[in-house]
Amino acid sequence: MVETTSNSENTIFDELDSLTEAELEGIISNEPAKANAAKYVLGRLLIEGTSPAKVVADDAKGASWIKSAAKDGHLPSIEYKTYYDIRFAA
Repeated sequence: MVETTSNSENTIFDELDSLTEAELEGIISNEPAKANAAKYVLGRLLIEGTSPAKVVADDAKGASWIKSAAKDGHLPSIEYKTYYDIRFAA
């Protein structure tokens, strides 16, 4: 089953964007309802390196988080993984 993106999920993304890597990992471990959204945000931040004070860029680690959420059927992660695969195809 594939999840859809809703306005409430966009609000969650906005909230998660301000957290540190450790805080996002804590949500992934302790809050199953938000885990895939946190995996997506953490993966995106790691790949894009847009918040170096909170999340240090690490492309491989970011791709791993995105793939994990995509495997769970998280639609934004599936879309981002598709974009990532096209962008970095050899």
